[in-house]
Amino acid sequence: MSEEKKQEDKLEDKVLDHNYDGIQEYDNDLPRWWLFLFWGAIIYGIGYFAYFHMGPGKFTSQRLDSEMASIQKVQKKVAKKVESQLSEESLLVFASAKENIDSGKAVYESKCTACHLSDGGGSIGPNLADNYWIHGGSLMDIRRVILDGVPEKGMLSWKAIMNEKEVKEVVAYIHSLRETTPATPKASQGEEFIYPKG
Repeated sequence: MSEEKKQEDKLEDKVLDHNYDGIQEYDNDLPRWWLFLFWGAIIYGIGYFAYFHMGPGKFTSQRLDSEMASIQKVQKKVAKKVESQLSEESLLVFASAKENIDSGKAVYESKCTACHLSDGGGSIGPNLADNYWIHGGSLMDIRRVILDGVPEKGMLSWKAIMNEKEVKEVVAYIHSLRETTPATPKASQGEEFIYPKG
C-alpha cells in the first residue's frame, strides 16, 4: 500500500460496523489536545499524590494550623513582654491620667454596666465602689480578673474581646470609683482592701 493511500485512509471517516439503537459511530482518533489534557491530568495527579501524601507538601489546613501555632507563639511572647513591663506602680501612673479614666468609662459603660451598674454599685456582679474585694483589690488583681474572668460566677474572660489598652483604661476607671457613693450599692463582699493613698 502506497504512502498516499495510507494518508487517505487516515483522513477518511470510517463508520464502525456495530450500532446501538440505530446510532452508529465513527472510528476516529481522539483530538491531540484532548489526549494532551488527559495524560497531563494523570501526570499531575501522580505528582500531586507523591508531593502531598508521600512527600514534604502540606495541605491548606495543615499550613493554617502551622501558621496559627506560629502566631500564638508570637502572641505569648508579646503578652509576656507586656506582663513583664506592667506593675502596680505603672498601672497607678496610667490610672491617674484623666484621659485614661474617661476612655475607661466609655469602655466600662459599653461592657460592664449590665453586671456592675454605671456607678459601680453592683447588681449581678459585686460592688466596685467600696473597699471590699472578692479576688483582690490591687490594680493588678483587677486587671487579672478582667482578663481571666470568673467563669464559676458567670463573668466571662475579656482577653479575647478587649485589647490591653482597653483593659488598662477600665482598670483606671474602676480605680476612680473607689470610695464613691453609688445610688443603690450592693452589700459588700470579700475582704477589705484599702488602697494606699498617695
